[in-house]
Amino acid sequence: MQIAFTTKTIKPDLMKNHFKFLIITIVFLISFFNSFEAIAFEKFKENKSGKLCINLNPGNPSISGVTICSGSTANLTVSSTVEGVLRWYASETGGDPLYTGSDANDVTYVTGNLTSTTSFWVEDFNDPDASSRVEVVVTVTATPSAGTLSGTEGICSNGTTTFTSSVTGGVWSSGNADSATINSTTGVVTPLGTGSVMMTYTVAGTGGCSNVSDSIVVTITAAPVAGTLSGVQNICSNGTTTFSSDVTGGAWSSATASVATIDETSGEVTVVGAGTSMMTYTVTGIGGCSDVSD
Repeated sequence: MQIAFTTKTIKPDLMKNHFKFLIITIVFLISFFNSFEAIAFEKFKENKSGKLCINLNPGNPSISGVTICSGSTANLTVSSTVEGVLRWYASETGGDPLYTGSDANDVTYVTGNLTSTTSFWVEDFNDPDASSRVEVVVTVTATPSAGTLSGTEGICSNGTTTFTSSVTGGVWSSGNADSATINSTTGVVTPLGTGSVMMTYTVAGTGGCSNVSDSIVVTITAAPVAGTLSGVQNICSNGTTTFSSDVTGGAWSSATASVATIDETSGEVTVVGAGTSMMTYTVTGIGGCSDVSD
């Protein structure tokens, strides 16, 4: 029995190329296993079932800082995918967690009431490994104040007043613009009627704080009038006359008592001597109004 076979001559260049490929493959495999050993083999742990598993460190959580008003709480929420559970801390290293999430979907931590800017740290804990702790800053803004309001609160209908606050930057507004207006910036009050009007000073809140307001009441009194005066103005030295006004409540007075006197209530004139005397009827002003005379 004869067996036929064929021989081939391998060219030296081809053998050289195969050898190069083999060397490159070996170098790659050595490099790969060295890297894998450094990253993964150190993480081999034996679980309770006796099986070997690999635990790689979770990625760092992604989170942004928030701004709140003083005395408020802050909601801190991680936006990235959580591999294990989140653990929240008051320091970058060490210490017990302030809060540990119940599962991977529990991504929000609610702080206590804060009165100053505070840092917190969060890590993704995938037992037994954890990511680096990531800092999140809660910026606390001071609560605004409307300040102390001041100004003359009782004015006459023909007068004005200016309200001010010990805190600048606010805006004035009138509770009844039909009775009185107020300049939003200067606080100058312009009466348009009578009665009481509430003027409000509002300071805008920033950094999570609400607006804050305070109020002051201006009471506007109608300006008094002396009315229309009447009576005989020329009399004999042995005669008399009585002056009157269509507005009651005023008081009469004589400018020259040596010539004539006048009863301040009834307006009856008593002649003392010859001559001329100016008789004046005065109505007392109230509520910020001046006296008025005729």
